[in-house]
Amino acid sequence: MNLVVIGATRGTGQRVLEQAILMGHKVTAIVRRPEAILLKHENLTVKQGDAYDLASLKASIAGQDVVISSLGLNDFKTIFKVPTIYSIGTGNVIRAMEAQGVKRLITITSSGVKEGDPAEPGWYRNLIKPVFLDRMYQDMRRLEKILPTTKLEWIAVRPTYLTNGPLTGNYRVEINQWPAGGWKISRSDVAHFMLNQLTSDRYVSTGAVLAY
Repeated sequence: MNLVVIGATRGTGQRVLEQAILMGHKVTAIVRRPEAILLKHENLTVKQGDAYDLASLKASIAGQDVVISSLGLNDFKTIFKVPTIYSIGTGNVIRAMEAQGVKRLITITSSGVKEGDPAEPGWYRNLIKPVFLDRMYQDMRRLEKILPTTKLEWIAVRPTYLTNGPLTGNYRVEINQWPAGGWKISRSDVAHFMLNQLTSDRYVSTGAVLAY
């Protein structure tokens, strides 16, 4: 399968890239700094692009089967300014896909997107989210409001707390709610789940929450 990975230089996106190559897929990685991709493989094409540059996205997405986006933020800069990487960055990915006729989007948000989830740990809901992550979640919610308005086959992957643990292939998935008692998952297992959605329709048009 021909797939695009956006945000492939680190974190979950890097794991997606590595696992996709091992599975035999032909992968195009869209990155701002091509030199940051150290993996070399005959089935890997690295193209320079930016989530805020719609033209570069259109050029790289043309002719692909699926787009996997791991765009996001991994520091606390959101405390001080309003992020737009989800609503505008991934929003541009959506526009590029629609322009090029690519139907399936697998994108990352977070388990904390849903408000009032009774299974969400109290320490996360009452401390971490409002103090450190509120602005990031606002932008994620803006993206998740855009997704149902599209004609794409979209899946919003909502991991719980991300770790650098190993690939286990053994995790729980709930639709639109936290798995009871679960609060973490490795980036490798998130990548595993995302790649399992390339052809599966089970979680299309839903928010899939992942945890051990």
